[in-house]
Amino acid sequence: MPCTSLARTVKWPKKKTSKGCTVLVVDDDPACLDEYCDAIANLGYTMRSATSAPDALKQIAESHEIGVVITDLEMPSMNGISLLSEISNRFALNRPIVTLVLTGHSSLQVATKAMQSQAIDLLSKPVSMEQLAEALCRASAHHFATANRFQITALTQRLDPPVVRDQNAKQNNTPTEEELQAFTRMLLKLQHNKSKFFDPAC
Repeated sequence: MPCTSLARTVKWPKKKTSKGCTVLVVDDDPACLDEYCDAIANLGYTMRSATSAPDALKQIAESHEIGVVITDLEMPSMNGISLLSEISNRFALNRPIVTLVLTGHSSLQVATKAMQSQAIDLLSKPVSMEQLAEALCRASAHHFATANRFQITALTQRLDPPVVRDQNAKQNNTPTEEELQAFTRMLLKLQHNKSKFFDPAC
């Protein structure tokens, strides 16, 4: 029996190039999972799938390309809210992962729980292709901005390490000219990519 959680109102052409990070779709219903995977692939994203929350956590740990996770809420053994909490607890400090929730029972309580678990969007079933495309565009933009902050923070920490409190130790924390040039090139590149990424045609 076909899944009815995705409203196919528009035929989207297959894109030739992939957009940004990999999208992981989590749903215990194989029919729904196949429909979402086909739709997301047709929107031009590289995607992976998981039929359970534990499988999703395993894939996230093994693949640093995964940057967006779309999960159903109602799943056995571990539901979508628990999955979001685990993603936040295990990975939030080390890498940018953006989460979205799919639900057939949208309510203020569900939305509140999802947002408390760091989800940036809640999609009510059936989801139209337009809604899915817009949600993925927002999620990818959020991932891109967060990844930039991670890179800048890491580079800043490397260029300005904590001062060792040893009066006898002499340290030179001034970055070299090569490091400053590399830092400047990276900022210019990030700004250029950001301007392209936020193109309304996303």
